[in-house]
Amino acid sequence: MIISGIDAGFSSIKVGVPDSVGKPQLLHNKWGNPKTDSAVFFTEEGDRLTGEQARNAYQADQDHGAIGWKNYIGTEETLCIDHQGNEYTARDLLVVHLQAVKEAVEQKTGEPVQEITLCHPADYTDRQRWDILQAPKEVGLEVLKLVPEPTAAALGNELHKRGSCTALTYDLGGWTFDVSIITPKGNLFKVVATDGKSDLGGRDIDAKLIEKALDRFENEHGFRPNRDEYPVFFQDLTARIEQLKITLSVREKATLTISCRGELLQMELTRSELESLIEPEVEETINITQQVVKDAGLTFDDIDIVLPVGGGSAIPAVKEELNRISNGKVSSQVEPLYAAAYGAVIASRIEKERKHEPYMVGNKSLPSTGMSLEDVVGNPIGVLVLDDNEELVTDEILSKNISVPSEQTELYKPAVPNQTEVLIYVVQASEGTPKDDATILGEFELDEIPPSPDRKGRIEITFEFDVNGMLRATARDKESGKSAELEIQYREEENDAA
Repeated sequence: MIISGIDAGFSSIKVGVPDSVGKPQLLHNKWGNPKTDSAVFFTEEGDRLTGEQARNAYQADQDHGAIGWKNYIGTEETLCIDHQGNEYTARDLLVVHLQAVKEAVEQKTGEPVQEITLCHPADYTDRQRWDILQAPKEVGLEVLKLVPEPTAAALGNELHKRGSCTALTYDLGGWTFDVSIITPKGNLFKVVATDGKSDLGGRDIDAKLIEKALDRFENEHGFRPNRDEYPVFFQDLTARIEQLKITLSVREKATLTISCRGELLQMELTRSELESLIEPEVEETINITQQVVKDAGLTFDDIDIVLPVGGGSAIPAVKEELNRISNGKVSSQVEPLYAAAYGAVIASRIEKERKHEPYMVGNKSLPSTGMSLEDVVGNPIGVLVLDDNEELVTDEILSKNISVPSEQTELYKPAVPNQTEVLIYVVQASEGTPKDDATILGEFELDEIPPSPDRKGRIEITFEFDVNGMLRATARDKESGKSAELEIQYREEENDAA
């Protein structure tokens, strides 16, 4: 038996497995690569392709495949269909990838896979975490642990072996940006603050470079290629843009060469031009980073080390800005691309120990590491209450950056005298946010409560976050003992809440 650690990124999927002594190692795919493209394609024959094969096929037929699906986790949007007319959401596409991962791990290791640990962006919503918790069940897998990507990356870079310190993990991936403050001390690996943006990443930088190349091509040749007519051209352009970024991370200038309809473009780009082009995106990540440090009650004088991870962190302008705000504390000894997969393996072992279960590699039970992991809630959660103007606004119960697992109870009074039922809206929003601006996670009723003319506080609402950051809400009338419970679930066929 073996537990895999999976970093399912926007651009690629990386899989970690433990060796015989528990040390994380990367599982290479059947083509010998340490990562697999996050692409799915459905053939006319009914085959499900993943990886580079799927990406290549997708360029010629975008109706029957998908790339960039990760950003749609938590939605019901149809991203593609197969040739039998079946529709696929992002969660469905994750299922396809997980099936391929399960088969690859079992084939490579000769061990059955029943449990996995999954990485996710730090600012994932409750709904998004729900989707990635449920998807593995469809291929016979259970999620042992959900771990935020910056936490996993810090574990994978062995931050826990550096001794007591205060570290900042800056994770700029293909589509998401996350930052966390982490304080390993003794055997406790503690996250104290986190934030991010799920639609900010290397993809935004690529999009700007692609637009610049297309503008130049149109100026020189009088026409502008589009994706529908020239899918192979765009596949080539995307790959060359990626290589251009890599080259400019080590050289001062590089040349992009592309052709379409027999017309050739050679565009020289300097590092300074790239930095000017992407300055708004870099500045936004720096602003978020500074806010997280402030949220943690710290200054950069308190930060001992900065870990830049994710492909976007290799851009020199990013490291320069991080060094500027941190007074030169950016580490050069960092694994930027695969650390989250390594860290997911380590998190698996820590979680098994927390549950007092043996951590098995094959038939061998490995000794305890003695470590514990404490993460935080990435988004505030509360209920809707009536303000002085009789408007529904958010009252926070679990604040952003509270540790998980957590439990908090607040006392509320009925809205009117002699009220016999209470409708409770559970929302994801900060204190005072109006109903229309809040994300409603669910609602439930506490009914058949004894009427009382006195509107004193009698309704206890308790929120519990489990180790994966999933919410359970309970309401109880103190006078009668009547209670109701809601475990937040999102698909009608799965909802068995009380």
